[in-house]
Amino acid sequence: MQLDPANDRLIDAMRYLARTGRARDASKLLAAAPVARTPWQEAIRINTAVEVLPGTEASDEFHRAQRAGLKIDAYTTARVLQRAGDSAAAEAALTADAASHKFESPQNQQLRLDVAFDVGDAKIAADIIRDQYQKTGKATPFAYAYAHLLDLNPAIAARADLLPLAAGLFGMLALYLASPGLLLFPVHYRGTVRQRVGKASTPLFARIGLRHAWWGLGVFSMALYLVTIFRMGTAALSPTGSGVVRIDASNRIAISHLWTLFFSALGLAAVGRLIGWREWLGSGRGCWYLSPRTASIRSPTCWLGTTFRTALLRTRGR
Repeated sequence: MQLDPANDRLIDAMRYLARTGRARDASKLLAAAPVARTPWQEAIRINTAVEVLPGTEASDEFHRAQRAGLKIDAYTTARVLQRAGDSAAAEAALTADAASHKFESPQNQQLRLDVAFDVGDAKIAADIIRDQYQKTGKATPFAYAYAHLLDLNPAIAARADLLPLAAGLFGMLALYLASPGLLLFPVHYRGTVRQRVGKASTPLFARIGLRHAWWGLGVFSMALYLVTIFRMGTAALSPTGSGVVRIDASNRIAISHLWTLFFSALGLAAVGRLIGWREWLGSGRGCWYLSPRTASIRSPTCWLGTTFRTALLRTRGR
């Protein structure tokens, strides 16, 4: 049985199969269907494949359409290339059709911005961000994109028409630096009050004061924030995104997380050196964790946790 090329139920069937975890069946359904008669119908199929199918099905369908003599629009072509990880070719396809940029949808503009960031074209990214800022008049939504732009080309990021975005970025950085106070000030205040009434608590980490704790939390949160936005920051120009997730997206996210852990570890080393081995390993009467049944017979205190302070595999005596 063959599907009618003009039958728009093919798209609904593909989405349903992909949504119910049968992406392979959706791929077979697309491959079995004849090529659409018109370029715009075929473009819908290709864009749907880019959006819902995990492999190279969109690229295969795109090449099928080319062999059939259909001329696919620049944005659909760019989505296929971006999905395959060829951002340079995607940008070339978008640049060749510059006339359509004046009337592009938010999703297509999001695609152009993401492609520009991937290839490191700071000028195109800066122009898109500037146009959107001039339309909305709000700098904060573009703070992530501005940070990425600052990483690509500081000279372009320092343009006069982009300086308001710098204020939005630095404002968010200030909030991240101040955020540890939301946790530390109440704790510090309670400890100070207890000390004045003669009920001082024994600190778990005696050498870690307010300044060190603030530094540790600040460095950790800033590393999580800065590494991500400088490497992968963008702006949400469309509520549905660009409609493209690169095949290597998980690898890029994993690399960013590794860099985040590296810089976090560097920043926390200054605080970690103040913690002694006794504090790292815990203190109290040494005993091993046992299963609930064994612990209830031999040593209930080992299971209930009344003889140690730090939850480790084994606690050590002083």
